[in-house]
Amino acid sequence: PSPPGMTEDPDCAAMRLEVEEARKKLSEETSNKNATKGTISSFRTSNGESMVRASNQLMRDKLKLPGPTLEPHVPAKGRPSKVCGGGAYHHPTQGNCNHTEAQAVDAISWKPAPKSITMVIDYPAIQVDGTVDETKKDWPCTTCKRVLKTACDCGVQILICSDGQKRDFCKDQQKPA
Repeated sequence: PSPPGMTEDPDCAAMRLEVEEARKKLSEETSNKNATKGTISSFRTSNGESMVRASNQLMRDKLKLPGPTLEPHVPAKGRPSKVCGGGAYHHPTQGNCNHTEAQAVDAISWKPAPKSITMVIDYPAIQVDGTVDETKKDWPCTTCKRVLKTACDCGVQILICSDGQKRDFCKDQQKPA
């Protein structure tokens, strides 16, 4: 939802609805809380591709979603990503390949590369004590920021729906910390 007084971007609203429906389906189909606490994301490219991804296998099984498409591990480098057509980035660990952002950039077509990728990231950010870290909720983790930054460096605009509006991730990465 958008802040009071702002109209929600229609793309963000539609993608948020996809994610909410997936989350609802998960909670109806399983009592296993491990199946419901991972990340679910929706992605759309300027080339017309659209997909929903989930971060763990139990979630993917329940939602009948494909898993990550993995390239062989390269010693001391990690698993190659298909971002920017391949060769520009390596996922540091197997677990990072399962993150929804990594799955999306590895699943989309890079021939031709999209001009933009819009995404809704439904990351619960549940901490060990059960509280939610609002600073991390619905935003990519540090590792996923690196793969998305690689896409930015290839000229792809990354738009992340946050508070119902498209936020330009690439521009955010250029700001001094």
